[in-house]
Amino acid sequence: KSLIFRDAWLELGGIPVFYTPYIKTPEPGITRASGLLTPSLISSELLGIGIKQPIFFALTENSDLTVSLLKTNETNLIESELRVLLPDESLNLKGVLEPLLSKEKFKGFIRAEGKKEFSGNIRLDYDVTLLTNKDFLMKYNYGETDSIPNNISLTRFMDYRHEKLQSYYFQSLRTPTAKEPLVLPHLNNQSVSSLADGRIISFKQSSLIGLIEKEKKFFRLNHSINLSSKKILEKGFLISTSAALSGSIYNIWEDNNSNSQYVALYPVLSTDLSFPMIKKSPNRKEVIDPRIQLVYSPFNQVSEKYNEDSVQVDFDRTNLFSTNRFPGIDKQESGIWINSSINYLNMFKKNQSFGAEIGQIIRLIEFDQFSPSSILKGRKSDFLLSGFFEYSDLVRLTNSLLMSNELNLRLSETNLSLSHGTSTLSGNLLYSTSAENTKQEGKITELTISGSSQINDNWNSVFDVRHDIANNQTISTSAGLTFENECVDFSLNLSKRFGSSDNLPEDTRFEIKFDLGGFGRKRKSSTSCTKNLSL
Repeated sequence: KSLIFRDAWLELGGIPVFYTPYIKTPEPGITRASGLLTPSLISSELLGIGIKQPIFFALTENSDLTVSLLKTNETNLIESELRVLLPDESLNLKGVLEPLLSKEKFKGFIRAEGKKEFSGNIRLDYDVTLLTNKDFLMKYNYGETDSIPNNISLTRFMDYRHEKLQSYYFQSLRTPTAKEPLVLPHLNNQSVSSLADGRIISFKQSSLIGLIEKEKKFFRLNHSINLSSKKILEKGFLISTSAALSGSIYNIWEDNNSNSQYVALYPVLSTDLSFPMIKKSPNRKEVIDPRIQLVYSPFNQVSEKYNEDSVQVDFDRTNLFSTNRFPGIDKQESGIWINSSINYLNMFKKNQSFGAEIGQIIRLIEFDQFSPSSILKGRKSDFLLSGFFEYSDLVRLTNSLLMSNELNLRLSETNLSLSHGTSTLSGNLLYSTSAENTKQEGKITELTISGSSQINDNWNSVFDVRHDIANNQTISTSAGLTFENECVDFSLNLSKRFGSSDNLPEDTRFEIKFDLGGFGRKRKSSTSCTKNLSL
C-alpha cells in the first residue's frame, strides 16, 4: 500500500528545498518496499560531477537487493548489494563495476561476506574479494587499506576445545611484493584441561599448514604443549611457573625439483614472581606491583628457508611478559633473560584513576637472533614506559613510548579522548624512529584528530583531520553535516585526500545525500513531519 502526493514541496526550517509534481511513498508502518530511493549528488576530482541513483528491491522477507547507478562527466559506475539474513545464515554480496565500452573491458570488484551455522556447533565463515585492479578500491574511495584478506573457515566449538580449518590469501594493494602466498590448508586444534586436581593447567595445540607460492610449496606440522601453575604464598607473593615444548616438521618443495625436510624442537621454561602491594583508604586505592619473569630457551639456529611466520618482532606492553616475541612458531626467542616491570595504579573515585608502568628486558645470555638495529638487540632492551589518566567519562589519556638505554626516544603513541554531553573529540599522536621502519618511511610523526557534535535534536556534525607533521603535509581531511527528523535525512559531506601516489591519487569529494525516511518511521527526533514537510 502506498500514499501518492501531487505538487509536493519539501521544506527544511520553513525554507522550500525540493519540489516534485508526483511522489509515491509507502504507508505508515511499512519499512521495506521496492522502488527508487532518493538520489545523491557527487562532485569529485576523480569521479567528476554527477548523480547517484539507487534502486531498492525487496526480494523476500529475509533478502533485498540495492542497485545504484552513478553517472558523472568522467565515468560510469554500477554498484550492487545483495543482503540475506536468516536465523542461521547471513550473506552480504557487494559489487562495483566500471564499464569500459570502448575497450570492451571492465574494472571493479566483487566481495562476498557471510556465515552459516550448522549442527554440532560448526560454523562456516567466509570473506572473499575478487578485484580486477589493485588501485580501484582506493581510487574510488571504496576503502583505504594496505591489503585485501580473503579467507574461508570452518570452526567447531566444544567444551574446552576449539577446532578450525581455514584457507586464506592476502593481496597487497600498495607495496609491490613478490610473495602473495596462498595458505591451503590451515588446520588448528586447541584444547585446555586441568591436571593434579586443578593445580596445573594444560594447554595443547596442533596445527597443519600448507603454503603455496610461485616457486615454492611449504608444509609444516606442529604440536605444542604448555603446562602452567599458579600459587599465592603466605606473604602475598604470586608465583607462577610454566614449561612448554613445541615441535615442528617441515617439508619444502621447490621449482628445481629439490625437496628438503627439517625438524625443530623448542623447549621453554619460565618462572614468574610478583608482589602486589595495596593501600586502601575511604576515598582512594593505590597498588604498586613489581614483577619479574625468568625465561630460558636453548638456542636453535633456524634457516630463513623454513621461517615463514616469524620475520618481524614487536615489543610493547602487551608482550612484555611473553616467552616468545616472534609472532609465529617458526622461530623461538632464545637464551636466558628476565622480563621485568613496575606497575603503579591509583584509583581515587569511581571511573577516576591514573597509572604508569616501566619495563625492560635484561638478557643474561644473548644470541645473535635480532637485527643490529632492533629494539630487542643487546643485553638490555629499550625501556618501555606507559601511562594513563581517566576522569569519569570526560577525559581518557593514554601514552606508550620506547626509549633507548641512552634515553633517546624511539617510539611514542599518545591517545586523547574528550567527551562532554553529545560532543566528542579524540586525537592520536604517533612518533616513530624505530629501525623496523623502511628506508622510504624514515621518521614518522603523524597527528590525527576527529570529533562529532550533536548540535540539537536534528543537526549533527563530524570532522576528521590526518596530518604528517614530519613533512608538514596534510594527508586527508573530511567534514560532514547531517539533518535528521522523522521524515528526512539530509547530509553534506566534504573530503579531501592530499596524499598522492600511483595507487592513491589526490581527490576532493563533495556529496549531498537526501533520504525520505518514510512517514510513521520511528527516528531519534520526535519532530513531526508536518513541521518540516509542506504538501
